[in-house]
Amino acid sequence: ILKGKVDVKSSSQLLATLGVGEVVGEVGYFSDELRSADIFAKTDVTLVVLDDATLYNSMKFYKKAFLKFNRNAVSIISKRSVAK
Repeated sequence: ILKGKVDVKSSSQLLATLGVGEVVGEVGYFSDELRSADIFAKTDVTLVVLDDATLYNSMKFYKKAFLKFNRNAVSIISKRSVAK
């Protein structure tokens, strides 16, 4: 999230409010499953969207950045699963 805030909801229950610098979609990235929650813009939002092709190219050409991206995503998942 580059700008703004989003609410993360599952079955109409608010799970979290996320803002600048935070990430959504990391579970789907690793599991290749459908999303586990829905994201709703709480304010005007600017996002970075990384598709499979972008991630694949970063893996090929920017290995250190790709490894850091994966490490950060795993860290986010770990922290969120502990908080549940």
